[in-house]
Amino acid sequence: MSEYVTLNQDVVEAGFAFILTEDYYLKLYTNAATLRRAMVPGDFTEASGGGYAHKTIDSSGDFTAEYANDPPDIILPEQQFDFTSALAGNASVIGWILINQGGTVVRAAKKLDTAYTPASGGGVLKFTPRIQSGNAVTLT
Repeated sequence: MSEYVTLNQDVVEAGFAFILTEDYYLKLYTNAATLRRAMVPGDFTEASGGGYAHKTIDSSGDFTAEYANDPPDIILPEQQFDFTSALAGNASVIGWILINQGGTVVRAAKKLDTAYTPASGGGVLKFTPRIQSGNAVTLT
């Protein structure tokens, strides 16, 4: 079963208008971080090596809202990460984080349904980040 996206406390309190006011980096993490409301960038070990590069997310155009749920869901287009070889230390991707470009605040994080380990010859990881505020918040 999929884990829900965990939103940081300021996003929960301010609502989704808050997330649309900044540009972000979508990063992959490789450690067993605990997803909770008070997440900080230091909680996560960003993937490295293997041709990995984080994605730049432009809040003015990369997000779409789905109003079927109340509060609405925020959805990014499908994201594709291309790897040219294994990650450093043959690490596995555990999940993703949405972090402000200043690198100071994690706005959302999600554990992948299944960890992904790029092969020595590389590989491709695709997923569609969906932030579901109505049922996303955990209290750990």
